[in-house]
Amino acid sequence: MVYQYQVSDWDAKKTNIKKYIDDNKFTRLDKFDCDKGNNNYRKEFSEIFHNELECFASEIHVSHIDITSVWCVKYQKGDWHIPHTHSTFGFSGVLYLDYDEQLHTGTFFINQITNPITDETDISYPTVKEGTITIAPSNVLHYTQPNQSDKIRSIIGFDLKLGR
Repeated sequence: MVYQYQVSDWDAKKTNIKKYIDDNKFTRLDKFDCDKGNNNYRKEFSEIFHNELECFASEIHVSHIDITSVWCVKYQKGDWHIPHTHSTFGFSGVLYLDYDEQLHTGTFFINQITNPITDETDISYPTVKEGTITIAPSNVLHYTQPNQSDKIRSIIGFDLKLGR
């Protein structure tokens, strides 16, 4: 199950969160650039996107959620992310930060249980645009396709812990 929210007042919130993303703290990983482990904007992310996170908490009927980690990933031309999960419990999210609907693709989610009717693997691809937050269980396998554009596609990834 995937939850989606369009960020309200996107332009202002985008400008605000970008103040905390430092290009000097990115490390080149296998197929993308990432600041995971090198940043310290978890609190600011929680504050800026408080309304959207509260909508999610309300929808899944929990009293509060805690952001356990936040990071930014930048995909240059040819960059992509292999199929992976984040954890066996909790939820993980993607905020599409620099995203051109005409040039970029979003995150693909793989159902780990084969379709009982077709015996095929179901892969879902939610429609997203810049300012969309997509949240799924952390144990759902997901990936990105290679960025085919010269324009950088960037996202903010985050992990959530739930409180009752």
